[in-house]
Amino acid sequence: MNDAAASRNATASRPPGTAGNAGPSPTRRALGWVLRLGGIALAALLLYLTISRTDADLSGVLRSASPWPLLIALALLGATHFLGAYRWIALLRVQGVHIGYGLSLKLTIVGHFFCSVVPGAASGDLLKMGYVLKYSQGRGTEAVLSIIIDRILGLAGLIVIGTAASAYMLVRHRALVFAQPLLALTIVIIFAGAVGLAVLYAVLLFRAQLMRWRPCAALTGWAARRLPTAIVAIFSKLATGLDLYRAQPIALLNALGISVVVHFILGVALFCIGRACLEEHMAFIHYLLSTQISNVSALIPLTPGGIGMRDAVTAALFTAFDATPANVVGSIPVINSLLTLCWAAVGAAILTLSPHFRNRQL
Repeated sequence: MNDAAASRNATASRPPGTAGNAGPSPTRRALGWVLRLGGIALAALLLYLTISRTDADLSGVLRSASPWPLLIALALLGATHFLGAYRWIALLRVQGVHIGYGLSLKLTIVGHFFCSVVPGAASGDLLKMGYVLKYSQGRGTEAVLSIIIDRILGLAGLIVIGTAASAYMLVRHRALVFAQPLLALTIVIIFAGAVGLAVLYAVLLFRAQLMRWRPCAALTGWAARRLPTAIVAIFSKLATGLDLYRAQPIALLNALGISVVVHFILGVALFCIGRACLEEHMAFIHYLLSTQISNVSALIPLTPGGIGMRDAVTAALFTAFDATPANVVGSIPVINSLLTLCWAAVGAAILTLSPHFRNRQL
């Protein structure tokens, strides 16, 4: 019995993701590498098509580009990670989990690196989930919930900015919207996302009333009787965590405000790149709308960090907005991706050089 207890204690003391000596099977490892390499290959292909189909002169544009706007854009892209780290800390505090800003920033930037090499935005979130469990003080489910809410609020910020920019386009450039199927479809998706988020918030706000509604109560009771006790306990913790957010709407609004600022900054960064590349025709609103629409397309988990997909969509929108001269149409989005990868390289450096990460401890 003592040996069994010691074994349980040893297992519990291991960092997340190191339980036992069993690792991923060779088949899973091979499949993981196929997905990674396939996503990277697709991103490279899309980047090549973006450059070739727009007659982009990437090297020439970079040689003639003004360096200061590019440096400002690089700094702005980095600022979004600093703001994102602060937003996550604020959401964790609502759940009674406290970590330092340095740790949050480190996990955020390393998570950005993983998003840049593994298709799908959730890859960085999984890293954060694994490590934050060590600091959750028995509130692991609530800590994981904070990451999910953080991701939802990030999407909400994108939709808020995208909705405002889309409304402007419909008022000022309606003919252009209806002449470009891609632009029109994406605006519809943004508006649908806005409705979906409003419904989600209404469910959070009126969850107690919904649970007293007879069909919901019957469904909840049926699930509680059928599901394993551990799963029911997890859902119960999640519901309690959601109630904490519902009880502190100011914290949610502040986090949403940070998300809006983040996505606005991304639009400013793209605008700076455009000015560095001496683009002459597009207004700031076109850059802002292009950023939100391309980031919506990047949510599809086909390429790492949406690289390639985001560039292709941005180039298509720049063509619709008559970006001038023509050789910057494909160059600006690719330069934006290169600057984004600079911060991914920072995350790779932290992952490689930090002994805490090498030991899977922070």
